[in-house]
Amino acid sequence: MSCNLFNSKEIVNRDEGQEDHGILNSFQINENLSFEEVEDLVLLGKIWGYLKYYHPNVAKGDYDWDAELMKNLPEILHAQNKKQRDDALVKWIDSLGESLR
Repeated sequence: MSCNLFNSKEIVNRDEGQEDHGILNSFQINENLSFEEVEDLVLLGKIWGYLKYYHPNVAKGDYDWDAELMKNLPEILHAQNKKQRDDALVKWIDSLGESLR
């Protein structure tokens, strides 16, 4: 039985009974993504990777960083336009606390 946690055709949970090797391996993304969705995922990956090493609160281990990625993935994929996507990213970054500046 598959479970769609994000109520979207793009992301589905693995079938029940499959071995889970961690949060990043517990989801798969459907190959039918639009060009814009792929761009959004690339941007999310770049920001996530940058913050992992350069945001003070993330770098010192205050967050389960893989879980943060999975928590924010649905909102980014469901953004209706770039402004909505960017607003979601800014909200997420602001929620991490101390500024990068």
